[in-house]
Amino acid sequence: MTPSNHLDFRKLAAVIAAIGTLFWLYTFYATDHVPLGDGTGFQWLAVFPLGAIFAGFFLPAWLLVAGGCRGSPSPWASAA
Repeated sequence: MTPSNHLDFRKLAAVIAAIGTLFWLYTFYATDHVPLGDGTGFQWLAVFPLGAIFAGFFLPAWLLVAGGCRGSPSPWASAA
């Protein structure tokens, strides 16, 4: 992979990770503004699976983008 293609891949990965991170942060805002319902707070349970998706997919992508993907043999390693 040429250096220019490598840089383009890092930019694309950063954009996708940024979109996923912004969506994850938006879920906190959206969950906080739902009607109270019965007052049990069960609406906050939706944050946990979305946090797991963030930690499993977007956090490794951020780490690989920040590190330049040097430690990864494959660009797909961020999803593993």
